[in-house]
Parts: sequence; C-alpha cells; structure tokens
Amino acid sequence: MKTAKSGADWCAILARAWIDFSVIETPVLIVGGGPAGATLAAEIGWRGGACILIDQGDGQNPHPRANMAGQRSMEIFRRWGLADQVLQASLPPDYPIDVIFTTRLRGHEIHRFSLTSSADFMAPTDALRASLPDVDWSPYFKTQIGQNYLEPVICAFAASHDKVQIRHHWQLQSFTQDADGVTAQIQHTQSGALETVRAAHLVGCDGGRSVVRQRLGIQFTGRGALARNLGIYFRSPGFTKAHPCGRGTLLWTLAPDCRGVFIAVDGNEYWTYNRYFVREDDPQDPREQIRQAVGGDLPLDILSVQPWTGYQVVAERYQHGRVFLCGDAAHLFNPTGGFGMNTAIGDAADLGWKLAALQAGWGGDTLLESYAIERQPIGVRNTTEAAGNFDKVSGLMQLPKEIEADTAAGDALRQDVATRVQGQKKTWSASGMHLGYRYEHSPIIVPDDTPPPPDTPQMYVPTSRPGHRAPHCWLSPGHSTLDLVPREGMALLRFDRSDTPLPFASAAQAIGMPYTEHRIQDPQASALYAYRYVFIRPDGHVAWRSQTPPVHARHILDTARGALSKEQRP
Repeated sequence: MKTAKSGADWCAILARAWIDFSVIETPVLIVGGGPAGATLAAEIGWRGGACILIDQGDGQNPHPRANMAGQRSMEIFRRWGLADQVLQASLPPDYPIDVIFTTRLRGHEIHRFSLTSSADFMAPTDALRASLPDVDWSPYFKTQIGQNYLEPVICAFAASHDKVQIRHHWQLQSFTQDADGVTAQIQHTQSGALETVRAAHLVGCDGGRSVVRQRLGIQFTGRGALARNLGIYFRSPGFTKAHPCGRGTLLWTLAPDCRGVFIAVDGNEYWTYNRYFVREDDPQDPREQIRQAVGGDLPLDILSVQPWTGYQVVAERYQHGRVFLCGDAAHLFNPTGGFGMNTAIGDAADLGWKLAALQAGWGGDTLLESYAIERQPIGVRNTTEAAGNFDKVSGLMQLPKEIEADTAAGDALRQDVATRVQGQKKTWSASGMHLGYRYEHSPIIVPDDTPPPPDTPQMYVPTSRPGHRAPHCWLSPGHSTLDLVPREGMALLRFDRSDTPLPFASAAQAIGMPYTEHRIQDPQASALYAYRYVFIRPDGHVAWRSQTPPVHARHILDTARGALSKEQRP
C-alpha cells in the first residue's frame, strides 16, 4: 500500500532533483589561476579540450613575484603562437640583461655579468655565437617579464578558446572523488553562492598553501624554509638616474644593512626590491629600506609589499586518484636561478597535453600515471639547484661592514667577493637547467639504452635521446624544428631519403590517433638529431628513435600514448 508523501518529503525530493539538475559538468576542473593554472587551461584549450578554471581573485596580480620566462617556457608560448605577445609585454628587446653586484647602488660596484639583450640574441653576430653557445640551443634566451605582466597574457589566451571557461571570484570549498570522477563544491567569494562541479579530473594549481594538497593529506619533503624575505614593489621615475650602475635586470646590494636585489620590471620606473633575511619583527619602513639600499634619497611610491619565504620542498606525491598537483602546489622554490614559475609552466604543459589526449579519445588508460613519474624528479632537481644557488648567494650576504671601506683592506675584500661572484654565473645563465631536463624513467618513452649526456646547470647538450626535448635547429628563416611539434597527436621526423611508407600511419589510423610525418633533408638538422627516425610527443619530447624503420609500430604508439599496462611494458 502506497503512503502519501508529506510536504517535507516532496521538498526533499525537489531539493535533490534541483541539486542533480544544477551540477556543472566538465572534463577538468582547475583550481587556481596563476602561471600553472593559466598554462594548463591554455594547453588544454589550444589542443581542442575543455576545462573550467576557478580562481578566487579578479585575474589581476598586483605584485611581480616571478620575473623571468626561461627558454623552454618561451618555446611553449611559441608553440601556441603567443611568444611575440609575451616578448612585447617583457622588458624592451634592447634592454641589457646585466647582473650587477654592489655594496649599495651609490657605493662600490663589485662585479657585473653582461649577458646579452633579447635583440642581440635573436640576431646574433659571429662573435656572439662564438662566445654564447646558447644562441644555437633555442630561439630564446632569458626573457625578463614580471609575473604580473605574463599572467594576463596567458589567461587571455586560455579564455580565447571556446571550450575553456575562466571563472574569477570562485574558490574551492570541498571535493570528493570516486572511480569515475571528482565532485567539487565551489563558492563565489562575493555573493556566497554555491555550485557543484562534476569533473573527470581535478588539478590543484592553488599555490604553496594549496587547499587541494591539504585535503589530500600530501606533505612536502625537502630542506624546508631557507630564509624570510620581503618583496617591495615600487615606482620611481628617476630610479635609473639615481645611481651610477646604469641599466641592469638584477642590481644586488651586499652591504650588511641592505642585503637584497633590485629587479627591473619595466626597464624604467617600475622595480621590485627583494630584501633578504628579514626578521618577522623588523620595524623598518619599506621606503626607508629602498633608500638605504640605493645609498641616498630618491622619490618613489610604494605599490605593494609582500613578505615571502624561500623554500626547497617538493610534494611527496603529485597524484591521488583523479586529483593532481601542479605548480607551487607541488613544489616551492627559492627564486635564485628563476626556476619556480618555469617549472610550474613545464608541469602544466606536460599534464595539459595528456588530459587533452584523453578527451580526444586517443590517450591510453595509463597515460596520466606518467605525469608524476616525469615531473616529480624535475621538481626535486630544480628546487635543489635553486637552493644550492641560494646557499652561495647567502654566503655573499654575510659580509662585514668593511666591505664598504675606502681602504686597502676594503679593496681587497671587494676583490675577494668579486672572485667568488665570478664562479656563480650559472645562477643567472642556466640554459642547461631550462633545456636539459629529461624523463629518464617515463613509462611513455621507448628507451634505447644509450648513456645520457651530462646534466649541468649552465651547459645544454642537444640530443634526440628518448625522454629529452627534441633539439632546436633552424630549417629556414623563422622556421625551427620546434615548430614541427604536433597540435594534435604525434609526429615522426624522417631524416632518411627513402620513399617507402612506414607503418606508423596505418597504426595511428587504426587507433584513431592523429599522426603527422615530416621529411627533413637539412644536413645540419640531420647531424644534430643523428638518427633517421625520431618520434615526437605533443610536448616536443622524444618518445622513440632508431636508425632503422620500426618493426613494431603499434607497440611504439601504444607506449607513447599510455595504452600499455605495467605488465605489457618492457
């Protein structure tokens, strides 16, 4: 016998129906809109995938925390067609990339590294090519751009794709996951409105205090906090004329009462001063700290002040089920070397193509397992190098007050410091770090048992060895081998002269994977790649290479797209 439902019963039924009806569905929910989150959304959208990005802010970053896009990050932007726009938002192309060490800016200059400007790097003379081998390693060098200028460029590019939704003023409240997906509750920070999002995957790009990481119970490991510091963002129209150092990107001050560095933001009147080893109870006014480091008075406006701490920590895990950590949620750096934001961009590019491949239908069931296997060792490598750089810079900041003395003893001390500084060039010229990382134990590459080249901070060794970035070579003016990286699927670079079809095309068609084949007859590129057949992943890393045509093409494709179980792998 059926029982009549009460009003309360009907209300509960209707409420459940409304909740079910109002659930927002998306393949990927990205939490956090900084460099990692914006890059991830852009990478997914550029490859035709869909995602929702939520960020509790308004999309404006008033403080330029990071200040440099490395070569590999610029190559990723080039892949999207965004590199020129990033360059336009960076320091002027003729601005000198000089690193200058002083006691204070109006004091003694101790040493100076004069690297090269973007303009000179992109149109190198024979003399520059002979002195700076980096010219042949990438189309880009150090691109000096504040994070506050870079983020809007990436975010706008991400939002330009129809399947990407950027939602500012929304924050994550909670989430649960099951075998089929993740259910998240998000809240509008201004109205308090709540919504439910159902996603196949959730990615925490929500910074060092990541709510996602904390909810997963994942801990950081590493050395921990290195030093407490203070970032002061200011405007001073007469700054470059207020001292004799001239233009430079990093102006270090080493006197005991002003240990820190001025960082050029626009190359003219906007600067950041990072004051190192600041006590929590330091009462000094930020304006006075800047004047102290300059060595005299100057007009300035304080725009923002942010305490910050340098770290060397990496998350114990980058993945828990259908939830991933990316960027600062997965690792925290000291900025010495400029690796933090660039590692975050690299994380997002790696995870982004894999999530897009799943949405496109050709990514395999185990493809996402490779994300943590590939990127966590890079997080350890890069944070460790940055911390080592900090140790050496820290040593330069433990100087006696005699460093400023106009005496023979002062001259001798400054010369000793200059000698020590000269041995630290790798901190500011680290092409090996930005280009030389490799995925040694990745399950989605086919190793060929060749020995790896040295992995050194300053020197990069171009190689087509599986797991490495496929090297750059100009095929014609403005056209690089980097431009052969596929937007959809994977690509084979053929350096042979045979017209015989290879089995890759039919194997790719059978599994529904987009496939492109490029025939390259350029002798310089052939010598650089050294192998006749080089198979390239969507991120530009080499998946397989051989001097002979493939025997088991389907197996190679299934490996590279993450379609093999652990039992099927070699």
